[in-house]
Amino acid sequence: MTRFRRSFSRHAAGGILRQFGEEITYHKITRTNGETIEVARIIDAKVDREANVMIGEINESFPYVIVRVRNDDRIGISSEELNTATDEITVALRVGATPTRKPIARLLSADSGLLRILVQ
Repeated sequence: MTRFRRSFSRHAAGGILRQFGEEITYHKITRTNGETIEVARIIDAKVDREANVMIGEINESFPYVIVRVRNDDRIGISSEELNTATDEITVALRVGATPTRKPIARLLSADSGLLRILVQ
């Protein structure tokens, strides 16, 4: 990691989320031996709401959001703990809408202390 990335991760990433972010809930879901364990935590995230994404095979569109969170297992979501097969996020898909629980579709990037996550 370069000095710039290290400095950005330590200082600027948190400031961006405090200034422009909103609270979301991350639901970490673990399944072992037939038992489901869920741990939820409220974290700050920068939420980018997009109108729709077109799914070509079924010719339908769905609203989606991209959330940016700290790459940290205490105050964000660690890239090492993220499981796109089971984990979910509670977030409003539109400004002013009631937050709903949605599955994490994909980890888009993990860079400079921030994760970019696609939620549908």
